[in-house]
Amino acid sequence: MTMDAYLLSVPTVRADQQSPNFEAIAQHLDLRGQVYGYIDIEGDLEGIAHQLNTYLEPLRATQSATIPANLDLQKIVRQCGLTDEPAIGRHHDHADDPID
Repeated sequence: MTMDAYLLSVPTVRADQQSPNFEAIAQHLDLRGQVYGYIDIEGDLEGIAHQLNTYLEPLRATQSATIPANLDLQKIVRQCGLTDEPAIGRHHDHADDPID
């Protein structure tokens, strides 16, 4: 069995467990190249911002002069467009080139 045949026969994540964003990103990746990476970040940055907002609440009671009352990190994340990209992918397929 060739290496390609072996790799194609290795079980991957079941279709019902795959990220709904993988196919859209995968069409831009060379999945048969040396290396590729994919990470689904949908909702992650907004979730982190929400958690940070909850940490800010008790600090506002003691640091009201330094933490604005209307500071909303979730709103900042959304307004900066950081929720627009649900996933990130990268590939590298040139054996003689260093990965940059």
